[in-house]
Amino acid sequence: LSSVQPGQTIYLRRGKYVFGGSFIIRAAGTEGNYITIKGYPGESVIIAETKLEFANPAKYLNFENLIIANVPDLHWGYAMKVHSGTSYINFRNLEIRNITCKIPEGSTETTTGCNPLVIYGDTVEGINNVNVENCYIHDCDTGWSEGLTLNGHVSNCLIKNCTIANITNIGIDLAGNYEWTGTVGDPENQTHDCIVENCLLVNCQS
Repeated sequence: LSSVQPGQTIYLRRGKYVFGGSFIIRAAGTEGNYITIKGYPGESVIIAETKLEFANPAKYLNFENLIIANVPDLHWGYAMKVHSGTSYINFRNLEIRNITCKIPEGSTETTTGCNPLVIYGDTVEGINNVNVENCYIHDCDTGWSEGLTLNGHVSNCLIKNCTIANITNIGIDLAGNYEWTGTVGDPENQTHDCIVENCLLVNCQS
């Protein structure tokens, strides 16, 4: 990632990859010359027990053909997160499974949650043009969180041909206007101008 250039592709070959902790992607392609990170065609590539983050200045990226699995004991955490200031990222043909939350031992809190995939923009920078297509998010214990979440200042995004199944709360959530995403009442402090189409939600027990 430190040496990849716009227009190049990084292939991951078959197998299970455990980076541990958080793996942060900040690579940036250019318009018309996306950087692509993908599983090698026809091979099963699993990234496990690792939180993936896409952070500024990440843009003009394709992230494809991968399985994100087995991220346990998250407390208001996430398996994949897109941070403010990012744009023009395509998530395609991903499977995200077995993401679970847990209240930490000794905590006095009574609720918890975690996001398999959250796209989170604040009102300072925001997020735009992030697309999620042909993805399968399933069998996750999300607590009070959701399967696929767009929250805060997020605009011009597309969720298409996705299946969200066996989630312990909401399947797809387009939200905002919270204190932790910006100023309550600010019209930019909410997901807007986004499209959700041709998605299947099964057994999302909100």
